[in-house]
Amino acid sequence: MIQETALSLARGCCSMGRSRRPDLVELARQKRIVYLRSLARTYRPIGLRLRDAYNVFLQELESKSSVDINVDDVRLSYRVFLEVLEDTASEVQRQGVVEGMRYGVDFLQDVTGVEVRWTQTTVDSVIKTLDYLDRLPDLVNKFEDYHIGKVQAIILAAQNEGLNPRQTALLLRDYFTRGQNPLYEAERFARSLQIYGSREGARAIYERNGVEQWIWSANIGSRRTCMACIVKHGTVHPITEVLNDHFNGRCSAIPVVKNAQLSYQFEDGISWFMRQDEDTQRYFLGARFYDAWQQGKIRVDQS
Repeated sequence: MIQETALSLARGCCSMGRSRRPDLVELARQKRIVYLRSLARTYRPIGLRLRDAYNVFLQELESKSSVDINVDDVRLSYRVFLEVLEDTASEVQRQGVVEGMRYGVDFLQDVTGVEVRWTQTTVDSVIKTLDYLDRLPDLVNKFEDYHIGKVQAIILAAQNEGLNPRQTALLLRDYFTRGQNPLYEAERFARSLQIYGSREGARAIYERNGVEQWIWSANIGSRRTCMACIVKHGTVHPITEVLNDHFNGRCSAIPVVKNAQLSYQFEDGISWFMRQDEDTQRYFLGARFYDAWQQGKIRVDQS
């Protein structure tokens, strides 16, 4: 996410002794904390709404335990939950845009000294560029098709085994409650939309204030960071390019501001990886790719 932007930049600035203000590192750390809390706070009521809708769906399954269960009944109940997902996804992405723009303004003003303003019109213009919103119905339909396909397989298997409706209903409930994969996937989808919106909101602020480039910043050093993001860390991109991260991605775009008296020199991801010990390299690449890399069959940026 954008959470690493200010902190990474601040460390680079101060290491070169060119910071515009002596408390830059602490300021960046405070901004990161405030930003993350703000994103979590805006998401929490939406997450609770999703969970409530999912619990209603589970109760519907429970109520069908004494009658014949068919796929259409389950589809109808599940569709109600997905409609809530579609509504909340739109809402959470708009909130993400607003929070990202606030962060972009705050970062440019307090860290680089650029004077920035933004309006509701700017928010609306960013919203219109988000391709996820146009694709929401199709994306939600994929949730439905996948999980209803699982339902069909469960019901068919239960019928072949001669199970009664109550036993079948218990199997279906077990599928939707064990690990709660459908709920987890819905929440991951909504959170990813929020993060994507926040990145685009910040990028819009940067672009509208003369920033021409951004630097890919991964959460370098974290064992949760994937190799693809490590490779991207430190690469420079035009401001018109979207940071296309994966679901639940935590990467951010550091704006390159001209004449800001800040240093943008920091170690790129591949260089960081190359100086790690064997155990660390093997962890991030995985055993199979690590062995192939050692044998010269692949490059690090191909893993």
